[in-house]
Amino acid sequence: MAIPVATYLAAGSLITAVKSSWELSRMVRKKLRVKKTEKLAADAFVNLRRAFLRGLISSGQYRQFYDLISVAEASQNVGHLMIIQDEVTSMLQSGRVWK
Repeated sequence: MAIPVATYLAAGSLITAVKSSWELSRMVRKKLRVKKTEKLAADAFVNLRRAFLRGLISSGQYRQFYDLISVAEASQNVGHLMIIQDEVTSMLQSGRVWK
């Protein structure tokens, strides 16, 4: 017995709906990741500037950290940004000079 054409069309419609919702959720996740990366990078830059102005790091170290943050932001590496942010934040809270 042959399957009616309406059944094929309904199945195709269902597959298209699932694919569209998957694509939409992927786009939303990507947008959220980009926003999180931008916020982390902005916070890291602010804390880095604070550490430099307090004399906790030298200008050479400031440039090194700045480059690290820039590379991590450009590559959307949230994990690397979090590590850098944690290091700079702990440096600010403890008041220790970076060596």
